[in-house]
Amino acid sequence: MQTDTHEREYLAPKEVAHELRVHVSAVYRAVERGQLPAVRLSETGAIRIHRSAICPHVEGEATAANPGGATLRSSRSPGAHEAA
Repeated sequence: MQTDTHEREYLAPKEVAHELRVHVSAVYRAVERGQLPAVRLSETGAIRIHRSAICPHVEGEATAANPGGATLRSSRSPGAHEAA
């Protein structure tokens, strides 16, 4: 039986991208830049992101300019955004 992603603590980058409504490459870039904390699994090199790390990166509601409604917020410079 597969666990629903809403019940799991750690998510794969593809699952995070789906929840944030961004491309998976945006998730990888945020991890590489240190904007999104992640755990790299030892031998496989797979990345997992704790669900609590995702919540601070979700901003605002959907708008005409940003129909997905989610952006990744930079922790380095206030107000900087990475477009979805």
